Amino acid sequence: MCDELRDETMVELGVRLEDKADGSSVWSLEDPVALKREIESKKAQKKREARLKERRKLETKVQEKTKELQRWTKALVDPVEFLRDESKYGSWDEAGLPLTFADGSEISKKARKQAVKEMDKHVKDHTEVEARGGQTYVQTVEKELNDLQEQLNHATASSDEESA
Repeated sequence: MCDELRDETMVELGVRLEDKADGSSVWSLEDPVALKREIESKKAQKKREARLKERRKLETKVQEKTKELQRWTKALVDPVEFLRDESKYGSWDEAGLPLTFADGSEISKKARKQAVKEMDKHVKDHTEVEARGGQTYVQTVEKELNDLQEQLNHATASSDEESA
């Protein structure tokens, strides 16, 4: 009620009320039309800031969901096929771990250790995505991403229309 009195009723009468930091208030008589313009300008600025904040929030959600989709899409690959990059490796063992590089040279202990580490992470992700529903789960994440992108596009279009 106090905000309504200060921002609407008193403005109509040309009275500006300002609250001070110490808890007291100051009033002054001014042009009602100028006060209305100032109040409308402040309201419009707050709306713009709120829309910008919402848009940034949506952009962050889209980025996070994109990363999630990439992770789960990659996790769908069968672990035996995960490291089967013929441009990098020449032969593999039955678990899908590389034995030689594409040029025929034997893989080093360090490279083998790195491949085992990558494979272990992939197997963990693959198991998790399969437990969540496999391809169906990935499609659900993709739909969520598309919905977020649509919301972001709508928010961006609304901001663009208003600023034009």
